[in-house]
Amino acid sequence: MKLLKNSLIPLLILLPALIYGQTSKCCDIQACKEKADEFAVRIAGIVSFLGNCSDDQEANEITLSNFKTSHPDLYQQLIVTVKELQTWFFAEQPKYRDPDCFSDALPTINKANVMRWVNHVRFHILKVKPVFPSTEFCGGWKKRFELAQGAAAFLNKTKMAYLGSLRGYLMYTIPGKDKCGGRLRLGAGPGFFLRSSNSYITLSSRIAVRLTDLRAEVFSLGNLNLFGGYNSNFDGFNYAEAGLEAELGPFGFNLSGNYNIDNKKPGFLIGIIFGNKKL
Repeated sequence: MKLLKNSLIPLLILLPALIYGQTSKCCDIQACKEKADEFAVRIAGIVSFLGNCSDDQEANEITLSNFKTSHPDLYQQLIVTVKELQTWFFAEQPKYRDPDCFSDALPTINKANVMRWVNHVRFHILKVKPVFPSTEFCGGWKKRFELAQGAAAFLNKTKMAYLGSLRGYLMYTIPGKDKCGGRLRLGAGPGFFLRSSNSYITLSSRIAVRLTDLRAEVFSLGNLNLFGGYNSNFDGFNYAEAGLEAELGPFGFNLSGNYNIDNKKPGFLIGIIFGNKKL
């Protein structure tokens, strides 16, 4: 038990840094800022030959077709530059999550026109699908309930027993850049466990990391997250758990493996989530 606690504490301390420290801001790095300035000068110069971007997609296609014929070298530079901008700033997982560093380097007088051409090339020439902000793991407090059943000591024929639970959690999600799209969620609350014919009231804790969104075309239907937890009555009932969860709005389901700290036997639970709402 002491070894488990000693191994979990450093992981819990480092986890937020690992999740949130993966991508640096471009303008905080001199070499990257210089690259953003170089992109801005290059693309603004090309657009000065290209002219205004229209609200009419067909008109823009005609303009680009004529531009490709009259200035083939500049057209090729335009496509290559937008591809590089996509990789550096606009991809779902870019080199630098700092598109403002590039756009702020553009001349104010024609910034909007340049960005419209950049996006037209991205979406209509390079066929990049727009990435919409995540609607999952939104910052703040929420409550939820979980009803689960499975087995304790399920690998041991003589000691295997029914295991069921009803748990309520108060959870806090650390917000992402746009309030939603966070990665880390912490929770705790009361639980009721039934193991064979014995019942236990527990304190249950939970930590969850969002792996990915379950997306429709322009919004998220839910998310897939990895979680770990600990359930204890501090007197002979101590279970550590880890599992995978699909969260679908106010509902969801999960599958977890658990480990009885006291008798060293593994088990599992299949759970249904309900009442999953913001406070």
